[in-house]
Amino acid sequence: EMDIIKTAPHNLNFLTAISVPGSVVVGEHSYVSLRSVNKFAKKQALSLIRFEGGSHLFPLEYPERTSTLVKETMGKLES
Repeated sequence: EMDIIKTAPHNLNFLTAISVPGSVVVGEHSYVSLRSVNKFAKKQALSLIRFEGGSHLFPLEYPERTSTLVKETMGKLES
């Protein structure tokens, strides 16, 4: 878990504009600041999805549901 956290970007507001469609997924019970993530998503024109029931490590907690969400979200971005 610590290796994941250490490699995650901590200041997303300095990124240049993203040129492809995308989404940001945040665990419903994550300690990540929803305000800063929402600001980043708006700035980058990305959709914001709250992963129901998950914490900050929802992909490890719910791998099957995460996989389904990623596939569904990618399908929507392609259309």
